[in-house]
Amino acid sequence: MKNAIKTAFCILGAIIGAGFATGKEISSFFVRFGTKSFFGIVLSSLMFGMYVFFVISKIKEEKIPTPFEYIKGISNTFFSKISMIVTYLFLFVSFSVMITGGASLLSEFFNATHFVSSLIVCLICFFVLVFGKSGVLNASFILTPFMILGIVIHGIVTAKERAVFLSFDNTLTSSVVYVSYNTLPLLTLLCAILGDLKSEKEIKKTAYVLTFLIFVLMFCLWYVLIVNDFGYLTYDMPIVKIVEKYGIYPKMLYGIVLFFSMLTTAFSSGIGLLDIMNKKIKNTNNTVNTLVLCVFSFFMSYIGFSGFINYVYPLFGYLGLSIFLLIILDILRKIKKKYENERKTYLFSKNDK
Repeated sequence: MKNAIKTAFCILGAIIGAGFATGKEISSFFVRFGTKSFFGIVLSSLMFGMYVFFVISKIKEEKIPTPFEYIKGISNTFFSKISMIVTYLFLFVSFSVMITGGASLLSEFFNATHFVSSLIVCLICFFVLVFGKSGVLNASFILTPFMILGIVIHGIVTAKERAVFLSFDNTLTSSVVYVSYNTLPLLTLLCAILGDLKSEKEIKKTAYVLTFLIFVLMFCLWYVLIVNDFGYLTYDMPIVKIVEKYGIYPKMLYGIVLFFSMLTTAFSSGIGLLDIMNKKIKNTNNTVNTLVLCVFSFFMSYIGFSGFINYVYPLFGYLGLSIFLLIILDILRKIKKKYENERKTYLFSKNDK
């Protein structure tokens, strides 16, 4: 069970990034649809859990070493090459986003310069990533529980007594796009960290834990945003602005949650990039590649946080949609094949009698 929880925390850390914990993603993909977007939250949580279960199962059963081989197996070589270019570009952008967001928080809370703040975040990432998979898993296992607790407590404290009446409407498109752009880096992460999951039972436990936790966290942030003034949605970090109403200490505590969330996503994106860099780049090692990644991301952090979230992430969401749909089709084929085999087995056993 410990391996399942540790893996689920690592995957959750990849999802809970700057855009998630600040409320920017939840507001952009869900809250803008009003109370009916609750069903989008439920749907997205279920899709995350199912995606993780089926992808991990396929990787383990077929012993797939890289995301390239995974996508090649459900499409063709040309498409898999294009997909990997998109995926690794997304991972680098995601890693840089977390550096930018973490630096922005440090600058705001400690009045530090952007240079110093970015340098601190890059150094933290370097000293975790240099230890490879074990460093990322252990760091996520320590930091993720604090993020979960912080987001849940914040949701309880800032919730108003205003009632929320749910209505059903089609938020399917937004939910699928949201999950699809998250699944791009997740596919690479899953290929990189799967060694500790030994059985299908552990894989199921990982999927169950992830589904439950992602729903709880998405619901907490969604509820806080839906019951507060929609004017907060115009800010880069709407949740932080809401917390400010409760004083400096709640803001500082939630700032720690945000900082941890940015670090865990940076770790997850970084390990995915380093996994392929270490395999493809000759005459080098993980330490050198980690240093190169952190240096490049340091300079990328000067582009700015809001522009990344508003424009780059949705773009990669639509680009990743084709990969996500291919994976869904592969899952459906697998389910159909399993049903047909079970049916044949049943008919043969019936005829033998």
